[in-house]
Amino acid sequence: MNKILIVLVGLVFIALMVFFVISIFTNPSPPVQNQISTNVSSGSYGSNTNSSSYNTLDSGVSTSTSFGNSTNGNGSIAIYSSSGGEIQVQDFTKDPLTVEDPVNTGQYYLGYHFTEGVPDSTATDSPPYVIDYIASDQFFNVVLYKEPIAKTRQEAEQYLMQHLGITQDQMCGLKYLISVPFWVNQYYTGTSLGFSFCPGATQLPQ
Repeated sequence: MNKILIVLVGLVFIALMVFFVISIFTNPSPPVQNQISTNVSSGSYGSNTNSSSYNTLDSGVSTSTSFGNSTNGNGSIAIYSSSGGEIQVQDFTKDPLTVEDPVNTGQYYLGYHFTEGVPDSTATDSPPYVIDYIASDQFFNVVLYKEPIAKTRQEAEQYLMQHLGITQDQMCGLKYLISVPFWVNQYYTGTSLGFSFCPGATQLPQ
């Protein structure tokens, strides 16, 4: 009788163990990745970081304009420097003396420019210089059209520095080119003249 009881207890114990093992393999715990994904979607994971970034975008303190510059609420914009950093400048695209090229989208004339296609107060048939800003590259292309080009370069430098609201050192950090056409000066054509106060600039006769 005792042996039969022991056998029955043993069988019950074995049945319980089998049931326990089966339940483990048929109901595995969810992977860690799924748990993390659930937390992220519900906002319990990294919610402070996400909410602060959205608030920044909504507030307009630091957004991106249609022409690729980072603009701030104080009327300035950040443009990339030649070294890869950023330079804070006045938003010259809103300057009354700046006009957008109607033919080439994303290009702006700062001050003087030819009358072709852009009739306004700064358009002229014989500009002393033309400053063209290419927004996609955040690049300033300055062309000198009047002799003596040393004086014309200084005038263009002063205009650009004043309307960007930056220093000479910051001017040297811009992505830019200063050139002169062949029919204005044959000797210096094809040369990147540079701003007169920047290292490596071409020294022009006065």
